[in-house]
Amino acid sequence: MKISSGAKIRIIFPDKPTERELFAAEELEKYLKLSLGATVTADGNFDVSFIIGGPSRNSMTAEVISKDEFSSLLTGEEGIFIDIREKDVIIAGSEGYKDMERGTVYALYEFLERYLGCSLTAYSDPSVNAGEFVPVYDFLEIPEERYVKPSADRPYRTAIVEYGDKAGDAEHNLNIAFFDWLVKNRYNRILTWCKIYEKYKELGLIEELRRRGIRVTVGHHDAIDYWLPFYGNKLYSKRYRDEHPEYYRLNADGTRFKPAYDEDPAGQWVLCSRNCECIEELSKNISSWIDDNPYVDYIALWPKDGRADQCTCDKCAPYTKMQNYTHFMNEIAARVGDTHPNVKFDVLLYTNLWTYPEGTEIPNNIFYEMSTWADSGLRCCGKPDGSCLVDTHFTDTLLEWKDHGASVGFY
Repeated sequence: MKISSGAKIRIIFPDKPTERELFAAEELEKYLKLSLGATVTADGNFDVSFIIGGPSRNSMTAEVISKDEFSSLLTGEEGIFIDIREKDVIIAGSEGYKDMERGTVYALYEFLERYLGCSLTAYSDPSVNAGEFVPVYDFLEIPEERYVKPSADRPYRTAIVEYGDKAGDAEHNLNIAFFDWLVKNRYNRILTWCKIYEKYKELGLIEELRRRGIRVTVGHHDAIDYWLPFYGNKLYSKRYRDEHPEYYRLNADGTRFKPAYDEDPAGQWVLCSRNCECIEELSKNISSWIDDNPYVDYIALWPKDGRADQCTCDKCAPYTKMQNYTHFMNEIAARVGDTHPNVKFDVLLYTNLWTYPEGTEIPNNIFYEMSTWADSGLRCCGKPDGSCLVDTHFTDTLLEWKDHGASVGFY
């Protein structure tokens, strides 16, 4: 395939293009203009066609490859398909999976990097010519070939998004540039604080994430404050600490946990893990919230920060702290899963809440995310010999969870 500077490009969409397919086409047009001065035309006078979507999505693709052959090549979620011929290019992703055409967006960026020589590994303010490298051509010759990546290597690839002191500011002028960087580098979600998610909604940024196919995991160390607020919030009027002190950890001195202030991030696991009414109320609140936020498919019901003794009530005391923690999470996941089977929970294995409790059931709607910060209080991010977390107690512990059937990842 030969593309000259100033070429006229035709983009062929599916009959009903999705947000992701339209976004991929916008990005294609942007970078072809930067690199070759190409323009998109809607009339019959064109030099090269770009066909967006697989054979189930686009009838023009179906003329080149059947649905059966296509599915035999792209065998998992977020697969990439690029087919380059003399006068047209097919850019498509896996079909039949809940990846929201994310593979098609990835295929577009793969084409830009592999065949146009673009470097998309950094970002800057859009008004500044920095961060990315886009080569400029008078003439570009691209080999006629087919590139296929059957599926993503890892299904859960997230950035933990925090802003400023206590994660308080989501109004950053580089938000959109950052979202672009995430999808260009194949991140498929962000995990962020509840308060940041609400600010994203207010600013219209959830729509920007959805256009790029970036999913959202909501929750962090503020999750308990948010869905079971101590003294009420804009979503839930109940003052749970006043009305239901029994929901909270019974301390050794006979008092119930009470935060130093409304959104105190400390205290670790502050709830009574065996209080059925607490479990039911929190499950109900999370379920109703998901009804209003259907784009969110993971809930990160994390402990608060720090370390603390566990609840000493008669129901919790016979069990270890980890047995109580996993029991509570399993109960929440089961209840929410009954009404929202496509939503999963991200459970944090953190400091001294991390060892697999022997005999514990592993639900299929929980993802276990291990922070590399254990009892010692020290983080482990790498070793001088470059082996990173290999042969550390972090990998040993996480693999133990995995060996018992858990879906796992590192934070």
